[in-house]
Amino acid sequence: MRVSSLFLAIAGLIVPAASFADTIYYVSTGQSNANTTIDADHTSSWVFSSPSNFDLGGGKFVMKEGSGTSAPSTLSIWLGNIGDTLVASLSLTESAFCAQLAPHCGQYAEVDYFFETPVTLNGGSSYTVALSSSAGTNGSEQYFIKADDTTPLIIADAGGNVLPAEVTPDVPEPSTTGLYLVGLAGIVLYTNRKRLTATR
Repeated sequence: MRVSSLFLAIAGLIVPAASFADTIYYVSTGQSNANTTIDADHTSSWVFSSPSNFDLGGGKFVMKEGSGTSAPSTLSIWLGNIGDTLVASLSLTESAFCAQLAPHCGQYAEVDYFFETPVTLNGGSSYTVALSSSAGTNGSEQYFIKADDTTPLIIADAGGNVLPAEVTPDVPEPSTTGLYLVGLAGIVLYTNRKRLTATR
């Protein structure tokens, strides 16, 4: 699972809470280079929290599909983590997805996942945005998105005005951090041992 954290903050600006509620915002990655896959084994997800209530209309992602893709893809908003409380969800059939990219479904372009009705997200609560699919893991069956493990989530209105935010880097999984610390400790011990041997 790919998780990137975004903590929305006032960032030195005093913005009335009502101003967030008056505008509909959309999530996106803003990524134009790196890409990753979405299939039965790979879900792209991001965690964020907001200092104030705001209305979320869905997501805008730069994506494409494989030549043999047939499964639907789904944008979900969860209160907390994936599997907790589902706030909103929208599935696009393969044909609805492809229609947004026509005539070249295998070339990157913006795909919109717009909820029928915007949902109000509460300030101070943590949410997870997830893009998932039951698509096969073969390259021709997968969906592809312009995003990677370090891509931050952007929340902006239709005009591109970004919700005041402070982006924080990914927090590695505990196993990754543990391996890093063990490796670092090994290097330190090896260096100290070599230095002691050289001084004898």
